[in-house]
Amino acid sequence: FKHLYESDNMGYMMSCNYYPKPKAGLSEGQNNLRLSAHPDVSLLTTFPYGVSKGLSYFDDNKRFEVGEKKGPISFFGYFANFFSNGAIEPLEHQVESPKDFDIERFSFALFSIPKPDSTFTIGDREITGKDYYMQYLSLF
Repeated sequence: FKHLYESDNMGYMMSCNYYPKPKAGLSEGQNNLRLSAHPDVSLLTTFPYGVSKGLSYFDDNKRFEVGEKKGPISFFGYFANFFSNGAIEPLEHQVESPKDFDIERFSFALFSIPKPDSTFTIGDREITGKDYYMQYLSLF
């Protein structure tokens, strides 16, 4: 992926997310998610300050809780899958509501993303950043 960055086609986006205290009274079986399952749009997603409880991911249709991590963590997003022609799987993840309804949550993520006005050559095809974003959005 080194050549992606050397070509000046990649940029960065910082996301600062606040999840307020969830509404009390959710029961088992209701949607107890703060953020539904998804792959990120990025090549890499990095949480430079770690993550608090609530983040989980899926592997072979099994859900795994990440737990609280104090140091930086990174994972591949959908652009890694796209650019590698499916060789690299993006991490599908979600944020769950806490069992204790008196907890707020903050997260700070750095996304490594293609610039919308860029052009990439992937194998024998050429695609613009804008077209990539349209394809990513079609997942939802």
